[in-house]
Amino acid sequence: MPEENIVDAFTLYKEEESVVERIVAELEARGVSTHFWRRDVPFGDDVHKLETERLKTARTVLVFLGELGWGPNHLRLTKEAQSLGKRIIPVLIGDPPKSAFTEADGLFRDRRYLELRDPTDAVLLTQLVDEILEPGEPVPTAQFDRIVSALVDGNEEQRSSVLQQIRISSSIDRAALASRLRNEIENRFGPKSERDFHSSIRDPKKISSIRSWMLSCLIWTDAESVESSQLIQR
Repeated sequence: MPEENIVDAFTLYKEEESVVERIVAELEARGVSTHFWRRDVPFGDDVHKLETERLKTARTVLVFLGELGWGPNHLRLTKEAQSLGKRIIPVLIGDPPKSAFTEADGLFRDRRYLELRDPTDAVLLTQLVDEILEPGEPVPTAQFDRIVSALVDGNEEQRSSVLQQIRISSSIDRAALASRLRNEIENRFGPKSERDFHSSIRDPKKISSIRSWMLSCLIWTDAESVESSQLIQR
């Protein structure tokens, strides 16, 4: 499978657990690529075939368990992930039936799980992101692409979420991200882009707002380097 189709986290959950969609959105805003079946499986496609392929290649598997317990496909794919020897992170999002803790070879009974009941808890979300991306590994270019995309096309809440992640994350390669942000600010979203209407890739009226968010992120990423401080002062 091409590298661009390999996701950081394959998500497993009971479909009725609506909070998972919010958690996935927060992870994506923080630079984690995910497989979320409701979003990623096209109508008419073979669900089992696509999910099996994605499960085999995903770097990590997130297994969510909430008050609704296990769903049949949810449990089946969790057992498949275990048989494949995948790296699994259990995430508790509610109070499931006691019997649920013994399922999947006692995944939530014998393994340490992350308790994430509030999908907006920035501290716990950052902890989950760090676990998924594994601190110390080179941060993929795709992660920076997603950060920039959220700053450019996201709403104010999504942009604020990205800024918060940058402020508190211990897994981001700050020097590399700062270099990417400086390039975006000086080229695609510099003052010249606002004047040159015909070559502008966005509504010129929105470019200053995008640049402002990028500058805020740059300040929290790497404000003290010579390159960043000179750009911020300009």
